[in-house]
Amino acid sequence: MNPLPGRILKILSNCTIIFFFSATTLQAQLYRLQQTPANQRVRFLWTVSKEMSKGDSALLKPFFDSVKHWAKDQGYTKLYSYTEVCQFIFTPIENNSYTSRAKFLQTKEPYFEQYPDIEIRGCFQFFLGNYYYKAKDFERSFHHSFIAQNIFKDIGYDNLPLAGSYTSDFFKYYYYFGDYTSAIEFLQLSLSQKADSFVNRNFLLNDLGLSYIKINDYPKALATFDETIEYAKKTGDTAYIGIASGNYGNVLRLMGKYKDALPFLYTDVAINEKKEPGNSAITCLYIANCLLQLDSIAKAKYYIDYSQELHPDWVWSSYGVSYYENKSFYYQKSGDYRNASLYQDTLLHLKDSLQMVFDSKILMGTALKTKEEKFLADKGKAEQEVNKVKVIRNFTIVILIIAFAITFIFINLKRKKERLMEQERERQANEKLKAALQQLDSYLVNIKEKNALIEKIEAELLQQHSVTPIDDEKKLVSEEQIAKLHQSVIMTEDDWTSFKQLFEQVWPGFFAQTNKKYDGLSLAEERVLTLSKLNLESKDMAKMLGISIDSLRKSRYRLRKKYPLLMEDNDFKEAI
Repeated sequence: MNPLPGRILKILSNCTIIFFFSATTLQAQLYRLQQTPANQRVRFLWTVSKEMSKGDSALLKPFFDSVKHWAKDQGYTKLYSYTEVCQFIFTPIENNSYTSRAKFLQTKEPYFEQYPDIEIRGCFQFFLGNYYYKAKDFERSFHHSFIAQNIFKDIGYDNLPLAGSYTSDFFKYYYYFGDYTSAIEFLQLSLSQKADSFVNRNFLLNDLGLSYIKINDYPKALATFDETIEYAKKTGDTAYIGIASGNYGNVLRLMGKYKDALPFLYTDVAINEKKEPGNSAITCLYIANCLLQLDSIAKAKYYIDYSQELHPDWVWSSYGVSYYENKSFYYQKSGDYRNASLYQDTLLHLKDSLQMVFDSKILMGTALKTKEEKFLADKGKAEQEVNKVKVIRNFTIVILIIAFAITFIFINLKRKKERLMEQERERQANEKLKAALQQLDSYLVNIKEKNALIEKIEAELLQQHSVTPIDDEKKLVSEEQIAKLHQSVIMTEDDWTSFKQLFEQVWPGFFAQTNKKYDGLSLAEERVLTLSKLNLESKDMAKMLGISIDSLRKSRYRLRKKYPLLMEDNDFKEAI
């Protein structure tokens, strides 16, 4: 029997299962992303991308394609942009080492340098610098990280969806180079990102306490480790209850409070001797140091030996220095000064070596920072040189057009002077117009007030006569007085002459244009049209003209009949 068909069927079956599982996983992740609140989608995208890159990376491309399609369709520009960054950060390449990944990302830099969203430019520069840092290429790492920091500072870390990841990595960078003040600043920034899923608060609080130890600020270190212990209890993180307790005890030890330090150090070893043996090995040496200070020599030896059993890391931790220091101290307390001297010599040699390494890191960090500052300064100088060349190149052209420039300036000054004179004339004309308008308004207001007063007096007299009858003689006197009042508002020839002069200041050429437009206009008709221009009430116009309202209406009617153009408008004012 040929087994080949069976094998083929088995392979096809497995492929079908894998395809079905992959498609289901992809759809599930996409659905979860869609259900995530909008302000948390970038963090969710980053978390899922990291998980996939460590597991089935074959799902990354279809996942990114699906997210970009959905984000573009929904108009989520920020999510689309971050997905593009994720594609380059997490998609596997042939040689996935840090150096290869950094070089691969470097080829994409021109694309992201032109990216419209400056936040995405900063994100790309950050991860490019991060890969160079992991590849130990500190010069390139500092350059790209420096660019990212400046971009993020301008945007504000509170406005960045991945702020916790950025700030915690900047902390590690500055801590490595011994710039503990900057390291503390970034840790505090990272801790302020409470909603960021990348922020491990226990880890960051503990590192903040260690940074305070580095600058000998023991009170802040104690307060920070105490906060770490409380938060670790709240979150049920027993490992960090122990680690923070050990660090708290170590600060007390550094302050010379050996007896107070021991309970905290014992707590760390009790919790973490199996979970974190490397950390516990160092804590055992802190315990031994406190015991030696308290003259408990035998017990101190036990913890020194026990620290060795926990298989400490001699290379990347502070274990070596602490071990030789405690061995020398132990032999000194035991009276074995020969061995004490030997361990002391080894300790001094090791400290000198570590100090050289530490000093070189500080020097490297300072040099890189200086180099970047110099780069910015040189860039500014280069721009100045380019400008200088342009000036020299254009100098000849400037000489040739100097005569034209002088002529142009002269003409321009002359025109400017003329404009100023014109503006002055216009200003004076506006002031005259303003004054004329005020006078005209005052004149009309005065007329209206007189009319209102006459109406009031006339009404009061009529009311008085109706209540108290008077003889004909007194009645005649009252009527004469009212007539005189009416006569006081009628415009005389002199009044009309003054009024026309004032009117012409407000509407220059009005009378000439009106007489031209309405040929054969009489003086009376001219006055009706003029007062209509002022939009006066009919009763006020009638009294100013010394006629009744009925006569005014008839005058208007005759005007409309005489000039059909006036018939096209509802009132004279619109037609004039």
